[in-house]
Amino acid sequence: ARAPVRRCKKQINLLKFGLLITCVLACTSCGESSVSDPFEAAVEIVDFEQLMNRLNLEAGAKTEPMLVNFWATWCPPCVAELPDFYQVSSTYRQQGLRVLTISYDYMVPEVSADQALANVRQHLEWQGFLMDVLIYDDEDFDSINDALKLPGPIPLTLAFNAQGQEVGRVEGEAGPRDFHDLARRALATATTR
Repeated sequence: ARAPVRRCKKQINLLKFGLLITCVLACTSCGESSVSDPFEAAVEIVDFEQLMNRLNLEAGAKTEPMLVNFWATWCPPCVAELPDFYQVSSTYRQQGLRVLTISYDYMVPEVSADQALANVRQHLEWQGFLMDVLIYDDEDFDSINDALKLPGPIPLTLAFNAQGQEVGRVEGEAGPRDFHDLARRALATATTR
């Protein structure tokens, strides 16, 4: 009477093992297509002209309400505020808010383009963030600082309405309340058109 029970237990264990292997293989193939591709597509190096074209802030240009965050992986206050920025901005994306982050990781003389890309991608993957990042590459910060009236230090977050006008900014480390306020300001004129 015990032999059929043992045989049955072995069959059940083999079935469990087969299901486990199937699940592991399925999860592995899902992970490859859904985790790495979005991070690869979301990060790129741009110069001043490319950045300004992406921002599309020329007078009269139709754009989307937008939050723009300047940060770097080597900047502790930037890294500290980024989870709040990501969480809050994700909430407002459904309402038509465009979110863009600009990294200064490549502006350090000792860092290569490949290192900057790797640092940013690694940080995004580590945090589980899925957002566009433009890594700024130019001779100096003068062009971007002049064009956007930036003070120089990061972190810095700007809010633009649908007409491309700056409607708010936070210089230095910001928190959830600051980001909510900037998002609401950016969206305010979009809903009253």
